[in-house]
Amino acid sequence: MIAADANLFVRWLTNDDRPQAEAAARLFHTAEKTGVLVWVADIVVAEVVWVLQRVFRLRPAQVAEMVEPIIAAPMLAIEHRDRMMRALELFSVHNVDFIDCYLAAASIEEGMEGVASFDRDFDKLPVRRVEP
Repeated sequence: MIAADANLFVRWLTNDDRPQAEAAARLFHTAEKTGVLVWVADIVVAEVVWVLQRVFRLRPAQVAEMVEPIIAAPMLAIEHRDRMMRALELFSVHNVDFIDCYLAAASIEEGMEGVASFDRDFDKLPVRRVEP
């Protein structure tokens, strides 16, 4: 198993650097063919989301549509696959930062009482916001 950096996914998804996009595609194809998993940390997915939204100026729904197949790909060992899928779903529907969506998803998954935050964006999410 090897770990993947965010730039592999950004290049592959955007094809903004054709040789790198092709190299990333080969890596993913080889992993799928050989069964050797590629490990993807949650922070890597968060970085991919950030780059697609801020650098490529894509809307949250567009970003989620591009990233969801990555999360679902069987050759990728996503650190917290279910949490990440829930976070992407929240992100695509609500006008809230991805990290807030991830924290809400983690809170729900772990059965927490809520999220302590001054950020009222949490009020848009299906999680209880606790103001300290």
